[in-house]
Amino acid sequence: MKKYLFAATVVAALFSLCSCNSNDGPEPEPVGDEWLDPEFGTMLQQLGYISDETTATPTDIKNITELKIPAPDAHEERLTSLRGIEYFTGLKVLKCNNHHITELDLSHNQELVSVNCSYNDLTSLNISGCSLMDSLDCSANNLTTLDITSSSEITYLNCSSNALESLDLSNAPKLDQLYCYTNKLTDIDLSHNTALTWLFCYQNLLQGIDISHNTNLEWFYTLYNPGKDGFFVVKAWFEEEDVPDNFTYSDWKVEGEWVIITYEKAI
Repeated sequence: MKKYLFAATVVAALFSLCSCNSNDGPEPEPVGDEWLDPEFGTMLQQLGYISDETTATPTDIKNITELKIPAPDAHEERLTSLRGIEYFTGLKVLKCNNHHITELDLSHNQELVSVNCSYNDLTSLNISGCSLMDSLDCSANNLTTLDITSSSEITYLNCSSNALESLDLSNAPKLDQLYCYTNKLTDIDLSHNTALTWLFCYQNLLQGIDISHNTNLEWFYTLYNPGKDGFFVVKAWFEEEDVPDNFTYSDWKVEGEWVIITYEKAI
């Protein structure tokens, strides 16, 4: 009986050992340009983030916390893709401005705090899930939409010089500086952004604006919006005669027609 028990124990042990050997090894990972854009990989190698882009794996980059890709000189090639950025799961800071990147999906980079992707050719930017985002500069691109509703910690947003028609700021209560000038915004709701101190919203399609909830504002520029019937009405927390310094006060022309700015205290 003891022999049978011993044999059964040995068989069980061998079976367990075989199972461990077959399942506990590292999963095969994609290499080369299967997962990483080749030009992006070359740049990472040149900057010392990886040793060899042809053999690099996602494991090699998952713990990188800062990725700063310098703007190229006039004779250097500009990146068009950051394919593989989704494997930088520990990334907190990303700087990739002044390239020709057309789309950027950062939804897997949920540790991000600061992103500068300005002066690219972006038509799509996905930061869903980036709940820790504090600073975003996506200015000078070709964006028609921008969703920052996942980023409730954001304090600095520069989305100027795009083609945005709307901007939802309802989940950005800590927003301190907003640069949304030179877009196609027809309306902007700032009632949830009471921490705002800088607001540059000039050269949009605004008929007027309500800043009555933004009593911390120190800088406010709203020139070159079309207004309505020749007037641009600003609803504020103060009377017309008490307009603060560094607030737009001079009238302007749009398509040859004068637009007169007026401030009205909200009731």
